[in-house]
Amino acid sequence: MTLIDTWLQKCDAADALDDPHFPTARSLLSTSIPASITLGTGTSLFSCLTESILAKCEHELFFVTCFWAPSPSLTYLHDLLLALSAKAVAQRSKIRVRIGFSSLSIWQKLFHTTSPAGRVWRAEKWSASLHLPAQELLPGLHVVVKSIFVLPFSVMHPKFVVIDREVAVLPSCNVSWENWFEGAVELRGPIVVDGFVRFFEEVWERRDGEQRGAGSTLEPDLEAGRIGIEQESASVSSALATTRTISASILPSTTQLSPQTIPTLFLPSNYHRNPQFHPFPWQNTPPPPPTPLNSFLLHLFSNATTSITIQTPNLTAPPVIAALLSALSRGVSISITTNERLMFLEQLVTAGTTTPACVASLTAQHQQFKSHDRETQSLCQHADNTAPGRLHVVYFSGDPGHGDVRDVVPVASHLKMTVVDGEVLMLGSGNMDRASWYTSQELGVAFVSREMAEIMLERVAAVDKRYCKTVYDG
Repeated sequence: MTLIDTWLQKCDAADALDDPHFPTARSLLSTSIPASITLGTGTSLFSCLTESILAKCEHELFFVTCFWAPSPSLTYLHDLLLALSAKAVAQRSKIRVRIGFSSLSIWQKLFHTTSPAGRVWRAEKWSASLHLPAQELLPGLHVVVKSIFVLPFSVMHPKFVVIDREVAVLPSCNVSWENWFEGAVELRGPIVVDGFVRFFEEVWERRDGEQRGAGSTLEPDLEAGRIGIEQESASVSSALATTRTISASILPSTTQLSPQTIPTLFLPSNYHRNPQFHPFPWQNTPPPPPTPLNSFLLHLFSNATTSITIQTPNLTAPPVIAALLSALSRGVSISITTNERLMFLEQLVTAGTTTPACVASLTAQHQQFKSHDRETQSLCQHADNTAPGRLHVVYFSGDPGHGDVRDVVPVASHLKMTVVDGEVLMLGSGNMDRASWYTSQELGVAFVSREMAEIMLERVAAVDKRYCKTVYDG
């Protein structure tokens, strides 16, 4: 019986998943045909992603991200829209484009509508506020841009793309400037792609009484100043050529996967407004919301028998640390790749702690496990207690002084990856931090494939070997 089977049985018995869109575990069961895995920086991933969208998109594009900022990634998206419009005009068609994001600036989040229906951005705001082409330059597209953010901390954190309801892409990167190590997987298969489509329609096309076409609460422009729109006046044919030229100049690593259908779980995690802070030392840590993503990850950790490999930007979620300690005590070997100082202030605000502090606590308790095991073995030579598993922790520390425009060195890791027993691979938007586990909306996809897990581990390990430093190995 697989880990998915045992989780489904557990959920059937408990009937306690916390998700308004997918209320039962069996509605998340799927199959997929993973097509490729791409690793690189956010900019290089966007160069590949926009090129792929341009080649494949004929009718419809859903594009969802969390953070939105002027950057090379946004330039790629800007030029992609011009190129897609040119493609549609040449084919005498119209392409439906829906763009969703959550975080533009602190000012935007403070004054954003609290409605889960979000804010639809008026076309006249696209150029100045979002750095997108003006509507009149996109005659081949029907574009709607929406943002959703729920105070105080509930960002919509998923990042995904759906092309013509046939192809889904799950990247780890935002539309932003950060030079971080990222990954993306491209999927096919009607069942899993339907999950992405349903998630998009129920979250990002929610209306809450608004008139179709009129948008939800329309707010005044909150971004100071305006930018010039000379670049918006570039010809559509020129934009098409520019997109292809820029894409060819950056070379991320793409691995094509053998086409095979594999068991898959589509795992959303809905946002929650109450952060459940318990700031005092005598207060117990509250359990995380039992979302599908949280529930399945905890199931993986508690049922791991040999190994757990985690790559996460931050590590501040108490349930994760407790689950990892339990696994270590059972003899499971754990490898963690994270960052020493990524989003330091954000960690303090949303978790009241930092990744280095949590890593220090984890390694100290592992040392206690090992010390206790040695004492037990010395007292009873034939003790049948299980020796604690090995714990290996590294910090990603790319050197920005190396590389050139063709080989941009990532300075931190933003990849979110979990592999359990070399059999189940989890990718998506969820970090192992408190924000992802308690307040943010997230989206993960779990693949049951030893071949895919092995390929992903090998490709990521090759990057980590070059850019990581060991913090603890015991």
